[in-house]
Amino acid sequence: MPDPKFPYPDTDLITYRIRLGLTLREMSNKTGLSPATLHRLERGIVKPTPRSRVRLQDAFDLSPEQVDGLLNRSRVKHYQKSSRRRLMVAEQEGGNEP
Repeated sequence: MPDPKFPYPDTDLITYRIRLGLTLREMSNKTGLSPATLHRLERGIVKPTPRSRVRLQDAFDLSPEQVDGLLNRSRVKHYQKSSRRRLMVAEQEGGNEP
């Protein structure tokens, strides 16, 4: 049975925020993290600091494991997109050779 405090166990940070009905600014106000920091965390661009982890835990009453899951899935999505982009560029460059 899912945890009622955390009904989205297999989601990333951006999907979690959207499902809670929060804008980036509202989440920023709730966590004390800047919108820019949250944007980068949601997209998996930066590694979370201990401070950002604790702020997310406290703001949403989540366990460290739940926050890690949200952040890890965000990073995985970012790396998958980056890998697809690199592959497309490589294919285009290879296709342009005489």
